Amino acid sequence: MPRALRIALSFLTAFSALPLSVLAQAELPIAGLSTVFANDLSQWDVYDYDDNRAGELRLRFPGMAGQIGDITQWTFRFDDINGSIRPKVTGRSDVWEVRVGNEVAVVRTLFPGQFDQWTVQTGRERLVYAVRDYRLLEYWGVRGPGGPGDFEVYTTYEGDWRDWTVRDATTAPVGAATQLAMIWLPLYMRLVAR
Repeated sequence: MPRALRIALSFLTAFSALPLSVLAQAELPIAGLSTVFANDLSQWDVYDYDDNRAGELRLRFPGMAGQIGDITQWTFRFDDINGSIRPKVTGRSDVWEVRVGNEVAVVRTLFPGQFDQWTVQTGRERLVYAVRDYRLLEYWGVRGPGGPGDFEVYTTYEGDWRDWTVRDATTAPVGAATQLAMIWLPLYMRLVAR
């Protein structure tokens, strides 16, 4: 058997064992998030479109006895999809790296020192993600023309940051790392604003 054919067959065999969602970079069917414990913003239950608990978003190193913990390391699990969130540069809170499988999204502030508008970038895909009112930090969405459509994350009940709703009306495919970044960012900003 020629070497090129053996390599091609081994490549196909290796990738046929992966779940279809990983191969297609499918979107994450997330409808909302809720805190696990009343006022603890470090642990979140993730819900799918059928309102079933389908995953979690947590601090990697949670605090003890009422303390917040290390807010720079996050882990994510949704069905069989795992991810992580951490600063791209240690000690900086304006540049983050979101990983889901082999996909990486870089999240950074659009303007230095301003935390109301962020860019989410994976390869050639770049979105501007912004909060409607920086004083409240309750309503986030993709901004500007030419984007993938509407993607919004907002508090389910105004003034109550323990429950969030995700509205995904995108018309173009958005990768899982980009989605996770846009879901995590409002929670993180609410956490540091406390």
